[in-house]
Amino acid sequence: MAKQVTSIGHSVLFTLLLLLLVAVSASPLRKKGCHGKIKYGKLNYEIGHTYVYNFEGHTVASLPGQQGDGVKLNLKAKAEISIEDNCRGVIKLDGLQVTGPDAQKHAHLDDLEGHEVEFDFEDGVVGRDLLTVEADSEASVNLKRAILSLFQIKSLSTLSSGKSTVLKFLNKHIIYFSITERGNSAYITKFRNLNHCHLREHLRQDFASVTYHVESDLQTTPLLEATQEVKQQLKGGVLNTAESHEKYIFKPFSNQDAGAKTLVDSKLTLAGHNKKAAPAVSGNEVRSIVFEPTHTRIGSGNAAAVVEALHKAHEAMPQYIGETAAKEFSNVVNIVRQTSKDDLLSVYSQVKAGAGFKDKNAGTKMFLDALFRAGTGEAVEVAVELLKSNKITGPLAELYYLQFAYTKHVTKSALNAAVSLLDLPHPSKLAYLGIGALGGRYCAQHTCDGVPEVDAFLEKLSHALDGGCKVSSYEDEVKVIAALKALHNVHHLNSAVIAKLKTCVLDDHVPVRVRASVLDVFQSDACKVKDISFEVLKDIQLDSELRIKAFLALVECPCNKMSNPLKELLDAEPSYQVGSFIASYLRNLRATANPSKEHQKAVYGQIRSVKKFPIDLRKFSNNFEYSYLLGGMNVGTTAESNLIYSQKSFLPRVSTLNLTSEVFGHSINFLELELRQENLDLLAEKLFGPKSYFNTHTIIRSEKSTSPFDSEPDREVLLEISTRLFGAEVGWLAYHHDARDAANNAFDSFFKIVEKVVVKLKDFDYKLRQHNTFLDTELVYPTALGLPLKLVVTGSSAVHVELEGKIDLDQLLNDYKNSDLHFKLVPSAAVEVVGTFEVDAYAVEAGLKVATTLHTATGTDINVKSTAGVGIDITLGLPVQKQDVLTVKTEVLTTFHERGKPEVDKEIAFPSTPKRSYHGCFDQLSRLVGLTFCGTVNFPWDPVASKAAFFPLNGPSKFSLVIENEDVKKYHFRASLNNADPNKKSLGFLLETPGSQTDRKLELLLERTYSPYQGLKAKLDSPWKQVSAEVAFTDSDKELSLLAKATNDDQEYYAKLGALVTGDSSHATYHPLLEYKTPERHGSLVSKKGAKGRQQSQPFTVTGSVTVDRSPDSRKYTFNDVVFSTPQGEYKVEGSVVRESGNKFSTDLTIHYGSHHVVLKSAYNRPARGEVHLNLNVQPSQYRDFGVNLIWDYKHSSNNVSFSNLLK
Repeated sequence: MAKQVTSIGHSVLFTLLLLLLVAVSASPLRKKGCHGKIKYGKLNYEIGHTYVYNFEGHTVASLPGQQGDGVKLNLKAKAEISIEDNCRGVIKLDGLQVTGPDAQKHAHLDDLEGHEVEFDFEDGVVGRDLLTVEADSEASVNLKRAILSLFQIKSLSTLSSGKSTVLKFLNKHIIYFSITERGNSAYITKFRNLNHCHLREHLRQDFASVTYHVESDLQTTPLLEATQEVKQQLKGGVLNTAESHEKYIFKPFSNQDAGAKTLVDSKLTLAGHNKKAAPAVSGNEVRSIVFEPTHTRIGSGNAAAVVEALHKAHEAMPQYIGETAAKEFSNVVNIVRQTSKDDLLSVYSQVKAGAGFKDKNAGTKMFLDALFRAGTGEAVEVAVELLKSNKITGPLAELYYLQFAYTKHVTKSALNAAVSLLDLPHPSKLAYLGIGALGGRYCAQHTCDGVPEVDAFLEKLSHALDGGCKVSSYEDEVKVIAALKALHNVHHLNSAVIAKLKTCVLDDHVPVRVRASVLDVFQSDACKVKDISFEVLKDIQLDSELRIKAFLALVECPCNKMSNPLKELLDAEPSYQVGSFIASYLRNLRATANPSKEHQKAVYGQIRSVKKFPIDLRKFSNNFEYSYLLGGMNVGTTAESNLIYSQKSFLPRVSTLNLTSEVFGHSINFLELELRQENLDLLAEKLFGPKSYFNTHTIIRSEKSTSPFDSEPDREVLLEISTRLFGAEVGWLAYHHDARDAANNAFDSFFKIVEKVVVKLKDFDYKLRQHNTFLDTELVYPTALGLPLKLVVTGSSAVHVELEGKIDLDQLLNDYKNSDLHFKLVPSAAVEVVGTFEVDAYAVEAGLKVATTLHTATGTDINVKSTAGVGIDITLGLPVQKQDVLTVKTEVLTTFHERGKPEVDKEIAFPSTPKRSYHGCFDQLSRLVGLTFCGTVNFPWDPVASKAAFFPLNGPSKFSLVIENEDVKKYHFRASLNNADPNKKSLGFLLETPGSQTDRKLELLLERTYSPYQGLKAKLDSPWKQVSAEVAFTDSDKELSLLAKATNDDQEYYAKLGALVTGDSSHATYHPLLEYKTPERHGSLVSKKGAKGRQQSQPFTVTGSVTVDRSPDSRKYTFNDVVFSTPQGEYKVEGSVVRESGNKFSTDLTIHYGSHHVVLKSAYNRPARGEVHLNLNVQPSQYRDFGVNLIWDYKHSSNNVSFSNLLK
């Protein structure tokens, strides 16, 4: 009987649970109504009545010191709030109107008014969830959220505390408030520091990030100082008015409170109420009361607008990139983002056909670049169409696949379109990765559980796993692993896919590589597969790699009921590999500062094993982590690495690196790298082992080798690298080859690549046109007006590079004399980085903008060839007439963007801010090189400013360096060495500008003469000056002289010093030779005896001769009346100088000056080493007392030193 009762009890319990599950599944996960009555305290809303409110507000964006009142937006609407029974209400908008900065009114905004929204209303507080229509846009619901935020009043029973924590439209925050009562009216004032609101900031960017929470005063990026004050008046228990005043100051570049500022004022005023039933809400989609950032509005753009924007961008790049090119391309991207799929396909057809473009290929390339960076679901669908029709192929197609991972807003249609690419024959690995990452972006933005479109997407993505991951070839294995990596990128698994994965991972016949990839997929949605992960971890017969990856998947989903089984497993773990890794992971978990692991730390952090495992990085698996978190500043970083060994290899099987940063509530996974190998130890032994290549210096193996290559010939080397950027796997490289000749194959592959490069260098011509949006990040904040406030940073670039040339490396190395080299490089680029501080009012966007533009356009064309003999000939062309070396400018603008139209920017004037401006050109070398160098510097300068913002918010600036070309098309330079004449060598240089109107030909000749004289000569010819210099030394039987000659245009400088020789070698007479020439004087410095006629008066002359008598043992120099005439007088030398063999030297000279003379007699003799005899006699006739007669004898031996001297 007891058993029967128990059975009946179980049946009843089961039935109740079943009914509960049916009830829950049949209705949205939202609690309807409340517990209690509608009247609380002094609130007195009547059930079944509708309260009509006028909602209005405006925003003003301004800068200190600017001319005008700033950029204004206005919004007004009528809000009908109906009170239902069961503590519910319904809000409906009507008569919505937005007025832009140009005073144009935008009405009939049906999309923004949207549908009715139902909300819970208890004790003056709006509930957490809203019941909406699925078709309602985020912008429409946000407006209703904002009105409800002003409408709600914290329970009057708690107002006396003065402080409360509330989940509202502006997210979870702390409110400080006060209340004053006067008669039947109550006045409530609320104040909040919006920077303390948790999860208020929404980061929108190309890559994914997750949020986290730590106790800190900095819950948002400290770029804005944001405060809000709300004043509410209750009259008769009904909200009569509610006013909100928000102030946002952009703190960077602000001078205290003087900076970029946006004021947001909103007001809700009761206009009346009536007994009108609440309208029915037709939708059943539950949304949070918390603000949602809006998605791009598709349909506001059209084909004509895109084509027009493309034309403007194309005109900014006629031949080289213009300054506005990056800006115009950014405008193209913005319009493409708002354009539907059909219109975008129409644009492609038009630009492909020409559509008025001078270069239709350039127009097509620009459109594809814009489509690549649009990041919308519509753009993805267009890209899929072009990929499937082979309009996009090759490397560009691979880039498009990767770009799927960074799509900002993914739609169901985009998912269906993208996954259809897998129906193409032989889809690439990157196609799988990109499509999977696209699904991951969708699931990060939407709920994916139970969505038919997502289930169909996963089914097609996992089709390669249908056979239980059985593979018969390496190609099949690659396809299966590609599908698994794609599933990992999705980060969402359903039951059908989990069943396939379970079959794969538990089948021992499936390759370890595939099973390891399955366990990687488990980590992406770990809570759904934790039981399977634990089952793999418990199997001690499995490879340690699989068990460790199963552990990583298990702990990714912290679960209290798994703590004890995990500890028991660790205590009994027989594998040092697995035990060492788990112990190291738990040890690091206890010390981690990573906020994303706080739950793991709480669940598994206290697990400690009684068993000790070795720690040796060379042998055992380990987990490494370095993390820190500055709680006060809410910033931190984590670097984590895993080293996983398999018992089948002495080298690590898997090595990983994971880099993550935590910044103000946003956790960004920058980079993940994984290196995996199989059988690489065999290759290492082949290269470095006892009989390796490096030990034997040969790659020929012995026939009797005992290497594992002989015993296991079927083993193959596998080396693969996987790269994940910002949470999505975007790179996967694999090397696979037979282990026997893997090293040889690697070397062969390397040299084949080198050979291809050498061949390609012989003749290459590349024209790169690349347009890119390399930075696109938004920080979105809710305002009480219901409109998002945005801080947007975008970076766009337009780059054109012409690269062509002919470089024959073989000829350069083997026959350089006949080689030619051509190289042309013409780079031009424009880069624009824009920061925008704006409010999005759906129909219009308006605010402040600071734009920084960088521009450069240069180029060179070089031809190099050898000349006859030894020489080089270089031609340097200037393909860009006006070369902009670098231009950098900043602008401060107001921006206004009407939906579906291009942006309108207007420069802000700062009349009270002084400016500095400098401009100058350096043209001193213009005549020589034909170029003028110009520079410009402009910037605001107010060193004592106290009410102005700092640079760049205080005005425009510019720096520019430009090279202006007058008439030079190219430079020609030649250097050649002529050594054909054995008696002469010459080196010539030529520099000219052929084809220019101005003659700039420069020639320099350097000449060296060996016979009949030794000489050097240099000559420079130019259109402005002709200069030459020559030095010659003559040593012959007729002349001994040194010549120096220089010319400067028509002026000549000439000097010759030496002697004419008569007689023979035994008796020769040298007649002095001293000549010079200057522009003023010309003549000989030698007076010849017997010469007739009047000689030109010279300040210096030489007369006389010197006779040289030579014999085998001596040489005698006789001075025959040698007279030197100078302006100060004459000096006469007569006598002789004798030099004899045996180190003997003597003089007998008389030197006359005026009426006086000096007699110099000397004798020097060194008959042997260490012995010297010197006799010196000097007798001046003018000063006889100073006469000297010196006799000095010196003798030195090994045992004795003696000397004597006599001075008279």
